[in-house]
Order: sequence, then structure tokens, then C-alpha cells
Amino acid sequence: MSAPAGTKPSHRRRKLHIGSQLMNPEPVMEAVDRVPRPDRRLRAKGFDIRHADLGGGLGVAYKPEQSTPAISSFIGQMSARLKAAACTP
Repeated sequence: MSAPAGTKPSHRRRKLHIGSQLMNPEPVMEAVDRVPRPDRRLRAKGFDIRHADLGGGLGVAYKPEQSTPAISSFIGQMSARLKAAACTP
């Protein structure tokens, strides 16, 4: 994907849907670690990527034997990984 000669690409957003009702945050964290790579390639082609929508979300424990990660821990991990990749959470 690249813009026609003499023009600047206008896409600024990239959307991903990692999954919904995730009880384990690790797949989300793996995806967050991968976000910067394609964004760097798109920027090199002139796309001004400013937003990556990770989509999906954590699951809800409906049964006593189910557990979900604490939201504060989940957001903290995601923010740390995005900052380490020079992205702004």
C-alpha cells in the first residue's frame, strides 16, 4: 500500500481486533508488542498513523471459578509496553 506519486496518504488510523471476552491478557500484550512494526512501515511510506485501535476486551467472570485480570494491572502492562515502543498510550 502506498500513495499515488505526488500525494500524501491520508489514513491516520489502524484497527485491529484481538478478541473479545479474553480471560488471559497475554494475547493482547503480544499484539501490543507487534503494533509498532507495521506502523513504522506505513509511516515510511508516508502514512501519518496517529491512532491504533486495539479493539476487543477483557472477559467477564460469570462463574465463581473464573478469574479475570485486574483492569488496573491490564492497563498498566499495556501502557508500559506502548511507552517502551515509543507509542503514546
